[in-house]
Amino acid sequence: MNVKASTPPIVVTQDCHVLMIEEEEGVRCVLLESPTYSLGRDKKNSIVLPASKAVSRFHAMLLRIPGTNSSGYSYRIVDGDATGKLSTNGVVVNGERTTSHTLVEGDAIMLGNIKASYRLLTLSPSGLSQASIEELDIRSTLPHTFNPNATLSGEQNSRANGHTTPPPEEEELPPTMFFKKAPKKSVSN
Repeated sequence: MNVKASTPPIVVTQDCHVLMIEEEEGVRCVLLESPTYSLGRDKKNSIVLPASKAVSRFHAMLLRIPGTNSSGYSYRIVDGDATGKLSTNGVVVNGERTTSHTLVEGDAIMLGNIKASYRLLTLSPSGLSQASIEELDIRSTLPHTFNPNATLSGEQNSRANGHTTPPPEEEELPPTMFFKKAPKKSVSN
């Protein structure tokens, strides 16, 4: 009787680059696959940010660059638009204002007053199809502090005076997942 030892299955994994954006209703997770993305409040951007006077119409760009992870690339965030015009309130990564930064797993990003986080997830094909992102503690990946250097000081005043910007109309976005915020529990004594 000839018995062969079983060979463990080969598990192929894939690095998934994800930008998590905190919005009023919850967290939007954008799967990054394209070589470039524009970010801002204008509807012409590939990633439209929530309407806010602290966010420029064309606030920043994400550029895919060669990297050392298993996907072979990383993303660099660059302040401003494709013509080189910087955003009004800049880009802050991990508490430091920057004009260009190569993103790494867990980077906390502020675009004006919008909180975001960059995640590099290594998933198996079955994990990817099952949307394993839900297992992450998303709140822990977002910046918890607000950097006043990254916003217009008039933003709070305009809100206090009742001036609001209408939200952008629905449009086609890159592959995204959306996680709604849990309803606030009322405290009764």
